[in-house]
Amino acid sequence: FLLSGVGPFRNFLLKKLRLNDINYGLLKHLFIPNLTARPFEVTKDYFEEVHELTGSARISRVLKNWDDAHLADSAAVQRLSHVLLIELLAYQFASPVRWIETQDHLFKGYGIERFIEIGPSPTLCGMAQRTLKFKYEAYDDAIAHRRSTLCYSKNEKELYYNYETEPEPEAEAPAAAAAAAPTPAAAASPVAVAATPVAAPPAGGAGGAIDEVPIKAIDIIHTIVCQKLKKSLDEVPVAKSIKELVGGKSTLQNEILGDLQKEFGNDIPEKSEETPLNELAGSITSFGGALGKHSSSQVARLISSKMPGGFTQSSARGYLQSSYGLGPQRQDGLLLLGLTQEPAARLGSEADAKSWLDTLAQAYAKKTGISYSSAGASAGAGAGGAAVAVVNSEAFDKAQREQKRLITQQLEVLARYLGVDLRMGDRAFEASKVENGMLQAEVDLWMEEHGEFYANGIKPSFDARKARTFDSYWNWARQDALILYYEILFGRLHEVDREITSRCIRLMNRANPALMRHMAYHIAKTDVTKGETYKLAREYAEMLYENCEVALVHPPVYKDVDFPTAPHTEITASGDIKYSEVQRPAERKLLDYVRNMQAGGELTQFSNRQRVEQNLAKIYRIIKQQNSMKKDSKLAIQGLYTDVLRSLRMSPNIMEESGARRIFSRSRASLGPEAASAGTAGAPAESTLKETIPFLHLKRKLSTGEWEFNSRLTGMYLDVLTEMCKNGQTFENKNVLMTGCGKDSIGAEVLKGLLTGGAKVVVTTSRYNRETMLYYQGIYQECGARGSTLIVVPFNQGSLQDVKNLVEFVYDDSPRTENLGWDLDYVIPFAAIPEQGREITDIDSRSELAHRIMLTNLLRLLGEIKTRKAARGYDTRPAQVILPLSPNHGLFGSDGLYSESKIALETLFNRWYSESWAAYLTITGTVIGWTRGTGLMNANNIVAEGIEKLGVRTFSTQEMAFNILGLMHPTINALSQSEPVWADLNGGFQFIPDLKDATARLRASIRETSEIKKAVAADSSLDFKAVAGAKNERMHKSRVVKPRANHKFPFPKHSTYEELEHLRHLQGMVNLDKVVVVTGYGEVGPYGNAETRWEMEAFGEFSMEGCIELAWIMGYIKHFNGRLKNKQLYSGWVDAKTEEPVEDKDVKARYEKNILEHTGIRLIESELLDGYDPNKKPMLRELQIEHDMEPFEASPEEAANFKLRNDEKVDIWENEDGSWSVRFLKGATLMVPKALRFDRLVASQIPTGWDPVRYGIPKDIAEQIDPITCYVLVATVESL
Repeated sequence: FLLSGVGPFRNFLLKKLRLNDINYGLLKHLFIPNLTARPFEVTKDYFEEVHELTGSARISRVLKNWDDAHLADSAAVQRLSHVLLIELLAYQFASPVRWIETQDHLFKGYGIERFIEIGPSPTLCGMAQRTLKFKYEAYDDAIAHRRSTLCYSKNEKELYYNYETEPEPEAEAPAAAAAAAPTPAAAASPVAVAATPVAAPPAGGAGGAIDEVPIKAIDIIHTIVCQKLKKSLDEVPVAKSIKELVGGKSTLQNEILGDLQKEFGNDIPEKSEETPLNELAGSITSFGGALGKHSSSQVARLISSKMPGGFTQSSARGYLQSSYGLGPQRQDGLLLLGLTQEPAARLGSEADAKSWLDTLAQAYAKKTGISYSSAGASAGAGAGGAAVAVVNSEAFDKAQREQKRLITQQLEVLARYLGVDLRMGDRAFEASKVENGMLQAEVDLWMEEHGEFYANGIKPSFDARKARTFDSYWNWARQDALILYYEILFGRLHEVDREITSRCIRLMNRANPALMRHMAYHIAKTDVTKGETYKLAREYAEMLYENCEVALVHPPVYKDVDFPTAPHTEITASGDIKYSEVQRPAERKLLDYVRNMQAGGELTQFSNRQRVEQNLAKIYRIIKQQNSMKKDSKLAIQGLYTDVLRSLRMSPNIMEESGARRIFSRSRASLGPEAASAGTAGAPAESTLKETIPFLHLKRKLSTGEWEFNSRLTGMYLDVLTEMCKNGQTFENKNVLMTGCGKDSIGAEVLKGLLTGGAKVVVTTSRYNRETMLYYQGIYQECGARGSTLIVVPFNQGSLQDVKNLVEFVYDDSPRTENLGWDLDYVIPFAAIPEQGREITDIDSRSELAHRIMLTNLLRLLGEIKTRKAARGYDTRPAQVILPLSPNHGLFGSDGLYSESKIALETLFNRWYSESWAAYLTITGTVIGWTRGTGLMNANNIVAEGIEKLGVRTFSTQEMAFNILGLMHPTINALSQSEPVWADLNGGFQFIPDLKDATARLRASIRETSEIKKAVAADSSLDFKAVAGAKNERMHKSRVVKPRANHKFPFPKHSTYEELEHLRHLQGMVNLDKVVVVTGYGEVGPYGNAETRWEMEAFGEFSMEGCIELAWIMGYIKHFNGRLKNKQLYSGWVDAKTEEPVEDKDVKARYEKNILEHTGIRLIESELLDGYDPNKKPMLRELQIEHDMEPFEASPEEAANFKLRNDEKVDIWENEDGSWSVRFLKGATLMVPKALRFDRLVASQIPTGWDPVRYGIPKDIAEQIDPITCYVLVATVESL
């Protein structure tokens, strides 16, 4: 989890360590990074090791570009050393420390004699001392090698040479007097000082003995009580009795008395719990002034459980003796004090243990009133001139060289005997350096060309194990039926509107035998005598039952009965711009929508032949008069010429007559009352019926390669849409693959239609998280029909691996896998990346990634599907590809490679003929028009109404999904198998000249109107204020009311005697003394308490009140009543960490994410379960040792226990200092811990941060009782 900090730390290092700051000569073989535990050097082998440990991209690039010739260039070496040093330091931030291996290099490889630690405390010194003792002590003694470990903060006099001020000689003093004067030896001369520097005693006056004082009984009693109460000595007065101190907790009182009995035996008097501690201590007469059985075992437990390995009780006592001059009795007193100041966890090193003892020694000195400095003052007087052995460095170096030569000779002899080439690795390394350099160069080139965004964007994310399947339509059908039933029953539903009709259709689509039995049961149980709502519920339920019975034998169908909507932009009197979707006046249902789509608009109508000829004749006459051409004539030419061009653009064959052409005419009714009256007056048919291109139409490819509107194909498509409006469309047993169907997208509406029709759909998502899964679950819950399945998988269309794995997941039918084994009927690849604001000067790695997703990998996806179909021989049922095209061919600009990606997809219409996959895939291209409400067009919603006034049509996501689903009808599917289909769903936008300018003008007009109304409203407000007064003016202003939480705790409603009349027969039959009465409910569970759990189970989310309660339970907020940091009075919720005020309305937005992550059934959180990690589930394995082990120190009790359990397999003995040693002998068995990776990673856990103290349970009680008891106490109190 620390790897995320490597990047920021690297950037910090790059700012601080410049290239010119690096001196490779001072680093080479002198610096040992903890990451590698090898001396620093710029070699290919070293770079490879660092790359293997870190996976660093920078190291990878260096290795790919590696060239041994660079090592001869000092500048190149400096650059490489800079890269290596930065990466070593950056990744050390998140990597383990290999200190043991580093020490081996220091003591064995370099043979150092003086180990100096630069740091605040001797942490590394302690570890080094242990290493020297256990691994090198015998070897050093054999060759008279002396080593020392020193710390910068502890051993100043050993490390620094302190020049002492030489006293000035007296001018008139005779030389004899100077010789006779008793001068200290240390001040005799500088030479003497340099030869034998005096070591100062450690801090605290080490070496001086402190007078022994026996332990008092009160000290032991006081310590035992404090230890049980988990308090310090200062918090427990000795003038109080045990009974007073425990506060009525009899269990705790008995535990203390038991410990005292164990410590003092029969000396503990009766009623000792009622005696003050100091008096109790005075009553103990036979106390010998030493630790007893209980206190000795507690000290031994403290040392064994809290001190680091190898730091025994003897080590602790030795340190106290040498550093502070404490004798055995003083040591007992200090360790007794330590029982009340135990470390929270086992200390990590000997240095930490000594530091803890130092702190304890100071506390002991303060408690007993002793002074270590005065005790050690006399010890320094005799620390003078002990002789120091001096070793000749030349001779020592020679001995080391000889030793190394001898070892090398022995190694070569062994290598020859074994047939091992000692140089083989070096030669392989040299060869690999060249190869790695080439690879690094390729990586560097790739990164330089593609960029980091592209590299991150092509990382695979697909994982078949993460596939979420939704197929429980039968469950949601029962729920929907019950909701409808009870809404009628409780009077919430009185009439059937379109929404209820839509719900009924969805319920009919889900009809199954179990649902029919479920409905029949509730219909039979409905008592119509209870009221009108019961009668209505039964009537509607019987009607729905009959319809479901009919639907049971028919496939589910997609049939949309909602109102078509239109955009509406309103500018209020105060100048606010409000956008809304309203019902279209002329469209009550989708059938009216289809008719209007067929009629087209003013911009899409054909100009007839006569009009074209007249326009050309006018142009001819005007041109003949060009010598005397006026400005008006020029304008007339321009207008006529534009009209002719527009007419010819609509069809290159506009001048040809075709008797077979189907006429799509705008009827008189659609043209308005004027056209209708003209028609009735006997006007020619040509003047009222104008040939138009429908807003939705199909095109056919001409021999010239151009695509032209085709009336026959368009008629087929519009007939399909009409049939869908009347009878619906089924997708039963159809397998669909969809990409790009996020929230509020066209794809999401298409998905709803497919599920309503009974399809099996695989949906991909690039945001695989809880919110996404809940979103798709909601879609299936609403729309899933009988036999439908929704499978959601993580997928990155920018990854080639994901493309291949996704298609394999769909098509692979191996029995040992969880793959689907489908054959796709439809492919809807709508995935895209927006690129707003990118001109050709800003094409970057993001643009390349978008191009890869929308074009390259889309083609690869289709290619993989073709390959899978061909391998299985599926050449008679090709998959229909709904290809997303766009009318935006650079018209808007600043969209990166979006236009290029969409234009390039049009080549598939030609590839279908020229390549070999026509039998496996069919192409249906859809030019999608202006669709309101999508993420891409949301910003343009306010101008949609004005755009439609230009004579074109915009679409809602529901309407566009209906258009696309129509292209998946069997009729259009069959058509696409004979030729590619081009569906223009653009709504006539291609006929608007300068669309971008028109949009900008509309937007500017709306904003201008808004600003004007705002100014008028402000001026009117000032006028009203001046006339009616400020008080009246405020009455007409809107007020923003901040929502507040409303926690309700209602009392149970009591039933009246009349309501309980039916129980009168029980009178005299029930013994009320034995009746259990439920007064309330309470629980402690994964969602906090019963109320918050019910909110999540019933509604799927927490209310404001629920979030506040859980935020308090989990410790995110707390209640505050007083003055804040800014001295203001405040009463309410504050953040628990910052103590800043938090309003009720902000709690949900601020803390809900964390609340959801740490409540409910979730991944196991180790901190809630005493560190339990399912990835490292602790287990014990029994091992039998094959040779005698090294002895270790233990208390007499522990030593006896080891002997009792293991008999002759354990040897124990008492040491000279009174401690005991234990040695396990050959054949003894040990239980060695190991860890297993457990596959149960999810559990029901209480909310993180739940604390019984927050509910009012005293802290000392909460710490002494088990968690289950705390849960029971809290739940019981809540139930009352």
